[in-house]
Amino acid sequence: MNLFLKETLICGLAAFSMSFGAGNTVFPVLVGAYGGDASLFSGLGLMTADVLLTLLGMIGLCFFAGNTRQYLAPFGKYPAQLILLAIVLLMGPLGIAPRCITVSYGAVAELFPSIPLAAFALGYCGLLGYLLMQPSKLLDRVGAIMTPILVLGIACLVYYALRVPYLASGVQPLGPQAFHFGFQQGLQTLDMIGVFVAMPVI
Repeated sequence: MNLFLKETLICGLAAFSMSFGAGNTVFPVLVGAYGGDASLFSGLGLMTADVLLTLLGMIGLCFFAGNTRQYLAPFGKYPAQLILLAIVLLMGPLGIAPRCITVSYGAVAELFPSIPLAAFALGYCGLLGYLLMQPSKLLDRVGAIMTPILVLGIACLVYYALRVPYLASGVQPLGPQAFHFGFQQGLQTLDMIGVFVAMPVI
């Protein structure tokens, strides 16, 4: 395979894997279940807030070669630093990291209920720390190793959802609020701010 094509493929897979977090397994299912007959519109709302805004963020950062400081420079030096600090905190200890741990633990606990959450969280953070200790290899590991595992997991989830249909009981039809509901859930994935962490690596 051509070297440029290979690097492009790995970068694309890495961008997909970095953007696809725990929220992307929770909120789309929620939108589909609560959307009911209006799930098409709620799904469009989700994709607008999640996929479209994330892509626009990636494209915008590409004009600055992934340099987040230059991208936020119009806000001023100190406001830009505060914005980046808030993003790092949301993507780390105050938002995404706890959600990833709890969602992953929920899946593991179904198979191994005897594993305590604290032990799982310790192992999860240890593995993550090991991967981050060698940042030069992070892109290759995420793009070439973790992404196929992620895609396989998504395929299994879709297969299971199609084989075992689920209808949310006691849910009121969303009606004209379907798009707005989907848009709100899409924002909660936090993918649009995740690009500030992923793009400098890519």
